[in-house]
Amino acid sequence: MLVLAAVCLAVVLATVAIVQWRTNQEDGNAAAYAYITGQELVIVRGDKEVTRVSRIFDEADATQRKLVWTNSGDYVAFLSDAGLRVGDSALLELIFVNTHTGTEGRIPCESCDDFAAVGDNDIILATYNTEQGSRVLKVDLESPGMTKQVDIPSDNRSGYLRSFIATTRDFVVTRQSIQVGSSSFADKVEVVGVEGSSKAYSGFFSSATAATMSSGGHGATAAIAAGTNPGLCETDLHITLLDTNGGETKTDTSAAEPPGGKPGGTHVEDLWWGLDGHFHATIISWTCDLTKSSEVEKQVPASPAALWKLDGQKWVKEDLSPVAMVRQLDEDTRIVLVIPDCIGGTTHDNPQVYCNSGRLYRDDEGQQAPIADGVISISTPPA
Repeated sequence: MLVLAAVCLAVVLATVAIVQWRTNQEDGNAAAYAYITGQELVIVRGDKEVTRVSRIFDEADATQRKLVWTNSGDYVAFLSDAGLRVGDSALLELIFVNTHTGTEGRIPCESCDDFAAVGDNDIILATYNTEQGSRVLKVDLESPGMTKQVDIPSDNRSGYLRSFIATTRDFVVTRQSIQVGSSSFADKVEVVGVEGSSKAYSGFFSSATAATMSSGGHGATAAIAAGTNPGLCETDLHITLLDTNGGETKTDTSAAEPPGGKPGGTHVEDLWWGLDGHFHATIISWTCDLTKSSEVEKQVPASPAALWKLDGQKWVKEDLSPVAMVRQLDEDTRIVLVIPDCIGGTTHDNPQVYCNSGRLYRDDEGQQAPIADGVISISTPPA
């Protein structure tokens, strides 16, 4: 079935069914955002809800809840929940929703491994089957019946799945776990052009956990957060900038490290490029109680997840309030998601939900109003 789906993908794109979902949005130019819960995607523009799309989103598995905005901000796209809902990947679809009208479209996507937004309203689809190997196809959501193959430098199939972790209109950052020793792996990170360009950067990181890219076309910069010793209490954090000319700059995260030089760890919960032209991150840190046996129990909270900004090459704390994710909508308004840290573990009876979802607020000039509970993540159009 996988072989058949890959061969026929370009054909079935021509039979995409466009379904009118909801058109209750009057101000199509207001700032937009989206949030997901365990059961649905919600798109909001201004102070009005555009649409809700039913879909199961796994709180604990980030790969099962990926969502991207097109660079124009006109669409969001994500894969359907066929694998989670009925356990049948043959029914997998790419779903895209117009963020102004709520109109929904679906593209059969059985052989799709991953996807990302490039161009204005284009989505690239990473597909793989044993007969044709890896291919990357591009579809324009403005005319989804047309598709073409994209010449992105090939990956190394001796490693694990190659995924798209950040994009701009012209470049994509890929990550692939590669075996580098008899029992050790590293993440191979590459910055490649979307249309037949050579690789702008290729290097290895111990464990790349988050990535984002600035705006700026051919002058874009990628920020990669990577840690050492994943899964252990004692770990180091590195946030590295990669430019599209092949340059690499390590930023200073020392202010976010556990205090007093104690053994511990630091982790980036979220990383993004803001409307103010700066990279932002939410960063959490802990110390290690080496008298404990398990790596989780060793973790002792040092600083809850808080908002940081890259100022030059140094990360500085912006806000002392504990937050998991923040997105600026305009100069005075932002949305703020608060999720329990669960550093050191939790005794809650449903830790998967408790530690991976929380309350979403709208913050207008410091005045917060709750929007929704049980929110897993938030997103906005590219800045």
